Amino acid sequence: MNTFIKPAIIISLSLLVTSPVFAQASQQDRERINQLTQEDHKLMMDKLGIESIRRGPSGNPQAPDAANTDEAKVQPYFLPDPLVFNNG
Repeated sequence: MNTFIKPAIIISLSLLVTSPVFAQASQQDRERINQLTQEDHKLMMDKLGIESIRRGPSGNPQAPDAANTDEAKVQPYFLPDPLVFNNG
């Protein structure tokens, strides 16, 4: 029984270690997928009539397009009457 367990453990561990290698796509497949993704993105942008994508907020707080996380800069917003209770 012991002579069977040791080789079985070695084979199992070797399969476990080498199995992720077989799951990876080749470089050619990755390049093909990236090319198809870029073509699909361009086609969708053309269909929707979008010429460029707007940049997101900058992580630099001194930049003019910095994310507004300061509550003092937020415009005041008041709830409409149906959402205000009698007690305030």
